[in-house]
Amino acid sequence: MKSDCRGRGLCGVLLPAACGTLLVLALFALFYALFDIYPFGVKSIVWCDMEQQAVPLLLQCKQILERGESLLYTQLNAGGMSFYGVFFFFLSNPLSFCVLLTDMPVSSLMNLLVPLKLAMAAGSMVILLRRQTPKLCPALAVLLGLMYGFCGYGLMYYQNLMWLDVQALAPLLLVAVDALLQKGKVLPYFCCICLNIVFCYYIGYMTVVFLLLYVGLYAYFTPRAERKKLHLHDFWLTSAMAALTTAFVWLPSFLQIMRSARSGNLLQSLANCRLFHALGDRFVLLAATAIVFAVLPFLFCKHLPMAREEQRRMRVLCVLFVAAVVFDPINAMWHTGSYQAFPIRWAFFMIMISLRIAAQLLSAAPVAKERQKLPRSEKTALMLLPMLCITLVGLLLTVGNPYITSYVETLWVDLENGLLVLIATGVTAAGYALVLRCRCKGSISQRIALSVCAVLFIGEMTLHTYCNVCAVAEEDTLYAQTYSASDRIHDDDFYRLKMTRKYAHVNMVGAIGYPTMAHYTSLTRSDYMEGVKKMGYSSYWMEVSSTGGTVLTDALWGVKYQLGQHRDFEDWVTEVWTDDVLSIGKSSIALPQAIRVQQAPDAITDLPGGKRSAVQAYLAAQKLGDADAVVSYPVTKTENLSLTETESGVQCTIVDESKQVSDIRYTLYVGDAQYLYFDLYTLTGTRIANPRNESVNISVNGVFVEQNYPQSSNNGLVSLGRFENEYVTVRALVHQNFECESFGVFGIREATLVHAAATLPKDDLHYEKGRYTVTTAGDTAATLVLAIPYDEGMTAYINGEKAEVYRVNTCETAVRVPAGSAAVELRFFPSGLKVALLLSGAGLLLMGLYLLLRRKYPQIGSKVLGSTAEKTTLFALAAVLIAIYLFPMIVSFVGIWL
Repeated sequence: MKSDCRGRGLCGVLLPAACGTLLVLALFALFYALFDIYPFGVKSIVWCDMEQQAVPLLLQCKQILERGESLLYTQLNAGGMSFYGVFFFFLSNPLSFCVLLTDMPVSSLMNLLVPLKLAMAAGSMVILLRRQTPKLCPALAVLLGLMYGFCGYGLMYYQNLMWLDVQALAPLLLVAVDALLQKGKVLPYFCCICLNIVFCYYIGYMTVVFLLLYVGLYAYFTPRAERKKLHLHDFWLTSAMAALTTAFVWLPSFLQIMRSARSGNLLQSLANCRLFHALGDRFVLLAATAIVFAVLPFLFCKHLPMAREEQRRMRVLCVLFVAAVVFDPINAMWHTGSYQAFPIRWAFFMIMISLRIAAQLLSAAPVAKERQKLPRSEKTALMLLPMLCITLVGLLLTVGNPYITSYVETLWVDLENGLLVLIATGVTAAGYALVLRCRCKGSISQRIALSVCAVLFIGEMTLHTYCNVCAVAEEDTLYAQTYSASDRIHDDDFYRLKMTRKYAHVNMVGAIGYPTMAHYTSLTRSDYMEGVKKMGYSSYWMEVSSTGGTVLTDALWGVKYQLGQHRDFEDWVTEVWTDDVLSIGKSSIALPQAIRVQQAPDAITDLPGGKRSAVQAYLAAQKLGDADAVVSYPVTKTENLSLTETESGVQCTIVDESKQVSDIRYTLYVGDAQYLYFDLYTLTGTRIANPRNESVNISVNGVFVEQNYPQSSNNGLVSLGRFENEYVTVRALVHQNFECESFGVFGIREATLVHAAATLPKDDLHYEKGRYTVTTAGDTAATLVLAIPYDEGMTAYINGEKAEVYRVNTCETAVRVPAGSAAVELRFFPSGLKVALLLSGAGLLLMGLYLLLRRKYPQIGSKVLGSTAEKTTLFALAAVLIAIYLFPMIVSFVGIWL
C-alpha cells in the first residue's frame, strides 16, 4: 500500500515526469552539439514536409497575424484560399505561436520545437506509467518514458510537427480513459479528446478508431457482472459532447477536405492496395523501440503477472495492431482510406500500449511462490547482449554508415538498410525479452533490469536518432536564400508573384509575404488544381506551382512580378531587385483582374478539355473579345518517329530505337509580334507517377531552352520567347514514346494584349483583410469574372445587396452585375463554420450542465442510457472490426482477382 501511494502521489508522478522531459532535452542537446546543429551550430534538421509545409506555413501564419488579418482566409496561397482548415491541420498547437515571439529563422525554431514536443511526449508517458504501474520503480518509468520520446514515430515522422502533439497527448488520454471507465471521471477525458481534435483533427480520426477498439475490448473482456460497473454511459455521453464541442474544428475542415484534390474513390483506392507494402519502413519505425517486439510473445504466455481479462484484451489489441502493420489495406483504412508516405501514422498507439505492458511485466512480483535463482547462462546473456548491441550500433555508425540512411535520402527504407537494422534490432529485442523473462520469474531485481535496459536503450536510441535526425542535418541555405527576397516589393496595388522556375518550395513564396498562385497542402482545392493546370501552370501531386502559364493568364491573374534568376526573365520583364542569386522582375503586360463578359455564368462554368492552346483561345475570346488571339502551328518535319492524332490527343512512337536522333520540328515565320509556347501534357489528377516525364528536349533556333520536359517540378507550358518578323525553328528531341492530350507549339498575339490593356475598363481588384472590392460600370448587365479562386465561403454584395457567387472557368469567381455602376464586395467566412460554432456552443453548454447534474444525481448517465451504453460499445467494436479490418481486406482481394 505504501508503494502504491508513493507511486500515485503528485510528487511521485510529476517529479519522474519532469526528469523524463529534461533527459530528452539533455540528450537532444548532446546530439545537437556533436553534429553542429542549432543552437550549438549552424545546421538544421528541417527536411521533407517540414521544409515544404510546416516552416512556410508557420511563416505565413506570422505574416497574417502581423498584418492584422484573421486566420480564416489568406491571399498568400493559391491565389487566395481558406486558411482555416490549414491552420487546424498544421498549426493549432499553442507552441506554433512561438514564431511571434522571436525573429530567429523558422528553420532554426524547428530545431527547438521538435525536441521540446518529444520531451513532452516522454513526460506524459512517465505520467501514464506512474499512474497505472505504481510498483514500477521511478527510474524504470523514466527509462520507458525516454523510449516513448525517442520512439521511431517521433524520430521518423517529426517533419509533420503537428503529429507529435497527438503523440504527446496519447498517454494522458489513456490515463483519462481508464479513469473514466473505472471511476467515472469525465472532465479529464473530455479535455484530452477535445485537445486531440483541436491539435490535429486528421490524427484525431485515428484516435477515435483506437478508442473504439480499446474501450470495446475493455468492455468485451470484462466479466458481465463487472461490466455493469464500468462507466460506459459516461464514455458515450462525454464523447458525444466532445464531438459537438470540437465541431468548430472538424466540420469546416471536413468540408474543406472534401473539396480538395485529396478526396477520392475509397473502393478504388482499396482495390488498388497491395497486400504488403513498405514493410521495411514500418519495421524500422518500430525497431527504434525494440521492446515492442520483445513484449508481444509474452502476451501468449501463461501465468503472466497481470489479470487474465487484461492479458486477453491486450493480446487482441496487439494482434489488431500487428495486422494493421502487416496488411496494407487495413493500414490504409486506419488512414481514412489512403496515404502517400509515412505508412503508420497511428503507430504511437502501438508503441504506447507495448511500453505499458512492458512496465507491468517489469514491475510485477514473480508468479512463482519463491524467487528463482538466475541461471549462469542467462546471467552471461544479460551481460553480453547489451555489449553486443552497443558494438553492433558502433559498427553500423562507422562501417555501415553509408547503408543505414536510405530513409532520409528517399523517404523510404531500402532492403539493405532494413536488413542491417534488423540485426541490431534482433539483438536489442532479445536483450529486452530476456530482462522481461527474468523479471517475470523474479530472478533479477528492478535495479538490474534498469541497468541492462538502459544500455540497450542507449544503443538503439543512438542508432535511430543519428539515422533519422542527425544524418539529415545540414545548413539550410535554401531557406536563407529564399528569405533574402522578402520585403523587396513595395506596391499597394493588387498583384501576385510567380516563380520562373522552382527555385524554392512553393509555399515559401507566400511565406516571405508575396501573394501567389502557388500552394501545397492536402487542402488544395480540386477545381483550382484542374483549372490552373488547364491554363498552363505546373502542378504535381497536391502541389500547384506558380511556374508556367502564359503572358495572357499571368496578366488575367494579376501576376505582375516574377521571382527567379535574371537569365529567366523574358524581354517584357524588367529586373527591380537582385542579390546576384535571385532576382525579382516586373512585367510590363497588365490587364484588369475584374472583366465584364456577356456570357451567363452557367455558360462558362468549365474550361474546355484537350489542348491547352484551346484554353488560351477560349480565355482570350471570353475576356478580351478576340477569337484569333491564339495561333497554333503545325509540325513541319519528323525524323525516326510516328506522330499520330488520336481521339484523346497525340501518340508519338519512335520507329527505330537504335538510331540516335528522333525529333519533331516546327519551322514557322512569325510576322506580327507573338509569344510562343510549347506543350506536352495530360491532366493526370494527383497521380505521382507520370509516364510522360522526361520525354523531350526543346530547342529554339538551335539553343536548348528546356531539358527533359516535362518533369514533376515543371510540367507547365514552356515559354519559347517573343518573336516578330522572323523565322523560328522549334525542335523537340524525343527520348521515349509518349501519349498526351495536349501537344504542340502555339503563339499568343501581342497586339491582342496591347489592345485589351488600352480598351478594357480599369476594373482592378482591391484586397484588404480578407475582403475584395471592385467598382465596375457598363451599359448592360454582365457577368463580372474576378481573378479570385472560387470558394463556397465567399459572399458577394453588389451595391450593398447580397448577390449570388458563381464558379466559372473551372476555378474562378464571378457575379452578375447590373447595367450602370456597381460596387462589388466579396467577404469570406468558412463554409459550415456558423453551424459548427452553434454546435460547439451547445456541446460546451451540455457538458457544463452534465457536470453540474452529476454532482447532484451521480447516476444520471446510467439512467439516461441504461443498458444501451453496453450494447452500443460492443456494436461499435464490431463496426470498427468490420469497417477497418474486414471490409478493406475483402475489397483488396476482389481487386486482386479482378
